[in-house]
Amino acid sequence: MSPLAWAAFVLAHTKKLIIDSQIAIYGRDAAATKQGQHTLAKLYVGRFLLGLEVSNVRLVKDARGHAYRPPVATMRAYLATFRGQKYRV
Repeated sequence: MSPLAWAAFVLAHTKKLIIDSQIAIYGRDAAATKQGQHTLAKLYVGRFLLGLEVSNVRLVKDARGHAYRPPVATMRAYLATFRGQKYRV
């Protein structure tokens, strides 16, 4: 299940619980992540925290078939794209 969909489900069924996620950046592009984060932040003010991770070589290369690049540079590039995204309705 998508971590953002799961967070939305849990948030919709609770009143005070704060949810954080751990999104692997190789599995979801920055634009989709920004849209999901913004939606949950607007719907559940102060109750959703977005966590991002680069994962590891086995999961990225072997399981998903992506090229694994240096983690710090990869995260920086992802965050630059993420920050540049505008929320679209």
